Amino acid sequence: RKGIAYLPQGPSVFQNLTVRENLIAILQTLNFSLGEQEERANYLLSELGIGHLAKRKAYLLSGGERRRVEIARALVTSPH
Repeated sequence: RKGIAYLPQGPSVFQNLTVRENLIAILQTLNFSLGEQEERANYLLSELGIGHLAKRKAYLLSGGERRRVEIARALVTSPH
């Protein structure tokens, strides 16, 4: 069974959370274990080349960086 990820056209990140917290927040709503949350977040931070932004608050990101975080949020629940 294939899932569908949703990526809205407008900004969708939680502005007051860090990049890592934005990814974890999505996984928490779906009851992923803490270990799985960390594993998936780390994987996407690395794959999308945004690991260096992990501790940065979303409101400090450029438009392109913010979009990559939004893509990561859409993909974070998919198996890798």
